[in-house]
Amino acid sequence: MKRESQDLQLRADADVRAGLEQFERGRGASAVILLDRAITGYLTLLRASGRSRGREVALLFSRAQLDNAEVLMRYGDPQLAAAAADLGFRGYVGQHRTRGWAVAEMGDLAARASAILARTGRLTDAVAADELAIKAYAELADAPRTAAALTLAGLHLLALADDRHREQASAHLGDARAVDAKAARAAQDEWERVRDQPPPLTLAQALWLVPEAEGLPDAYRDPAPNLVSPSGRTYPHLATIDAAKLAAIAERLLPGSPAEGLRIGLEAHYLYAIGAEAGPLDDRTEAEWTGLVDALRIILVDDDPPLAEDLTQSRERG
Repeated sequence: MKRESQDLQLRADADVRAGLEQFERGRGASAVILLDRAITGYLTLLRASGRSRGREVALLFSRAQLDNAEVLMRYGDPQLAAAAADLGFRGYVGQHRTRGWAVAEMGDLAARASAILARTGRLTDAVAADELAIKAYAELADAPRTAAALTLAGLHLLALADDRHREQASAHLGDARAVDAKAARAAQDEWERVRDQPPPLTLAQALWLVPEAEGLPDAYRDPAPNLVSPSGRTYPHLATIDAAKLAAIAERLLPGSPAEGLRIGLEAHYLYAIGAEAGPLDDRTEAEWTGLVDALRIILVDDDPPLAEDLTQSRERG
């Protein structure tokens, strides 16, 4: 059993490294699938581990959740990305005093989580992450990062548009300027840049006006708060059934509503890949998957060539 656990951890660790490498290269489809597999591996390992070993695995799992969140934010469902970010930084906090736990990493994970949570409109959770980042960076006497975290906490509180938070927001912003005015100004500029962008499109939003979507499980239309990866939406042996439904919707939407069609189509691609890992696909499913990839490539070939190429290659590997 010990050897099995070691092998499982090695595979999960390798999937995280490979996923991040693919992410850096713009090969987002492969990155999503690899991080999904890593998260599943760590979860399996957590369930099989005793108390002491489980805390160490929980650290690995929490770190991987933030990596998974950043990949999903770019190439997957932002709603799952936010869930992964929230669970990731909170899970890391919960392992305080575990071997390998570090204040610096806590600050970095909280700051990364805050960026995703704020971008997806989960401002209360973003503030919780900001407060942890403030505490960590202050303990490290890192003035620029402390000022940035204070600034973001203040701005996120103001964005909640609740008068009860105005005094605390003002205090945070004043403290930030006192700690490092330049870093505070840079953090404010970045927040204003992000705030002015359109909100990221979730899978649930893309499916909102599609009548056929009413027959899909809630995991697609209203995912649970702890759902953090595409494979969590269904069982591996059912993944291609849901993939086919999503693929049909995506191919219909792509010509007239490319953003919605792309969001739905990518999710279908991930489900086909998950199904292919569970066992051989029949000829009909193979043809459906190929048709979906061809439709997605038409949209992506000019706008995102690395992703277009990655879809084709990951389909061929499947």
